[in-house]
Amino acid sequence: MKYQNLGGIMTDYISFSICNICNLCCPYCYKEKDEHIFKIENLIYLKKLKDLGINVINISGGEPYCNPNIHNILEELSESFYLYLSSNGLLIDKKELDYINQNQKIRLLSLPLYGSRKYNDSITAQGHFDKIISIIKAYKSGAYGFSLKINTVVTKDNLLDLERFYVEYLLGKDVIWRLFELQFKGDFKLRSSSVDYANMHIDGKIIEGFAQKMNSLYRDEKIFAGTKTDLKNVLMLEPNLDVCTSHPDYVKVTNLLSEDFEVEFKKLQEDNHLICGKY
Repeated sequence: MKYQNLGGIMTDYISFSICNICNLCCPYCYKEKDEHIFKIENLIYLKKLKDLGINVINISGGEPYCNPNIHNILEELSESFYLYLSSNGLLIDKKELDYINQNQKIRLLSLPLYGSRKYNDSITAQGHFDKIISIIKAYKSGAYGFSLKINTVVTKDNLLDLERFYVEYLLGKDVIWRLFELQFKGDFKLRSSSVDYANMHIDGKIIEGFAQKMNSLYRDEKIFAGTKTDLKNVLMLEPNLDVCTSHPDYVKVTNLLSEDFEVEFKKLQEDNHLICGKY
């Protein structure tokens, strides 16, 4: 992905959480769940990122479909940006796939799937595996203009089964497969202290090697490895437009946004129009 210039600060893209509510509670998710939700009337402030050089926004959460205004947000932002959409997939059906396809600015739908039905549903929820597989099948059988990406966190619990999983469910499906390294609390706070990082974590170099092997073996150019270093150039915005601290230029970006938005934010607060509310 090309780097974008955010007022002189280089970043991959903006990842924007339109709500921190989620209908899942995956044990090693980095997001803290709360009731904060982005209010659509504040899109005017988010659109100012266009003037700072941002062209792509990844719409995420929490679970973005827990924001009842998601369609309005997607339609408004697509006037200024190309969009990626990251969801857990539980609230997406064939009708929603068709809706996404109608918006030509939505270039990517990203969904999680962690391996076999038993393993995946032990992390997410019962029925989640079948839901994502049904989306993959619908995508494969349709003529969709956006790309579909499946994200898998690789651990010692699922590594040995991933090749079988790929052959059975992803091979020949024209989907992108992204393999991620499990994050430690020092990088992102794991939701559950019961996650045994030491006994689950696999080094990013091993994951990269596995991705290369799979690409070579199955002549697939759509398998990629994502490591902890990939997160350093992702600017993450919370529903209240605060900047997450994962970015190395956090202080600079915060100051930059403050300089650009300080007057508008102050007036917004004085008028008692909260930037984030509760759902």
